[in-house]
Amino acid sequence: MNNINNIIPFNLPVRVELSYLQQISGLYFLNDVLFTGLAYDHREQKLHKVYQITQGKITAEDDYGFFKYHSPIMREQENISFNFNNNNQIKFCFLAVDNIAHLGNLVKRDDLPLPANNLTELLAHYPLADEIKINIQRDDNFDYFINHTHFRAIKKLQLSTEHLSLPVLTQLMELPNLKSIFFKESGITDYDLNRLPAQERTSKQQQCDERNHALLTLLLAIQAKRHCQIRLDSNSGLWFDYSPVNGKIIADINQSNFQFLLQNLPLDKITQLDLRQRGFPIALLIQLAQFTHLKSLTIEEKKDYSRNEEALDKQAKALIYQQREQRNQEVWAYLKTLQLQLHCDIKMISDTAQVFERRYQSYLTH
Repeated sequence: MNNINNIIPFNLPVRVELSYLQQISGLYFLNDVLFTGLAYDHREQKLHKVYQITQGKITAEDDYGFFKYHSPIMREQENISFNFNNNNQIKFCFLAVDNIAHLGNLVKRDDLPLPANNLTELLAHYPLADEIKINIQRDDNFDYFINHTHFRAIKKLQLSTEHLSLPVLTQLMELPNLKSIFFKESGITDYDLNRLPAQERTSKQQQCDERNHALLTLLLAIQAKRHCQIRLDSNSGLWFDYSPVNGKIIADINQSNFQFLLQNLPLDKITQLDLRQRGFPIALLIQLAQFTHLKSLTIEEKKDYSRNEEALDKQAKALIYQQREQRNQEVWAYLKTLQLQLHCDIKMISDTAQVFERRYQSYLTH
């Protein structure tokens, strides 16, 4: 058996059914990529063989990778994956296990280069990297990971998930060395939202906004406690990035998100704001005056892709263009007024490829 101290970085094997793999010229592929991991060959509801495959080639036939029960072997479809850096530290973890209690029964073969008999021992053996990416889909999986690793040592965390509960995520408040935290929230996309009937879209958008606001509330609380960089990227159409070092915010948001941020941001600490929005009314943009310490403000006017303009005739396209130009002039007129009030650089980028810019220092207007 290999000496633990001599083990090179490895991936905890991805496990799939052999039938899921595509065989081309004697090599096994998964989603057009050469497969590396363990492939199960079930026949008549019973496990026949487990193949160890490396870069598409079968390198061994093993019985490692299944769960041991008192009853006959059951078909198992869990997905666990780890990647390690050059220092044998876990830098990536994907955990999606329906019954995580059974992980303690994972069988190990002595001739396989693994340091432990089960996932618990593996997590205890390998430390987490200071900078780590985690993809976890269930509350109990997240609790398991936290409870069986040196989680508090993390400095930079990227967490990809879909609807982990707020009580579970609140444990992220207890990371004393945190320098940055990035939430990637899956779920319904803004493209899918736009395709829904109007009434259903409104209801679903409200649910997405409530979830995003809850995540932002948590992130802002973590930021206030740890003075770290925070970021939220939600599939439903929100991007928010706050770096306290330079007081900069980059936000791609809707009107509801904008109102929420105005009520919850430390406005006096924000010196740079890049705001990407679509059709915010001037009455709403006027509230930008609350950012009293701004030195730089960029407003990006995004195109409305919900309309299929290519299907319109020339007259209709010309009308839309005129409406955009009028909108550009109205927004720019307000921003020039705001610039005189805040004494900051201002810049506006339009979806018509025009750039309006005025710098306080040189009083230049384009």
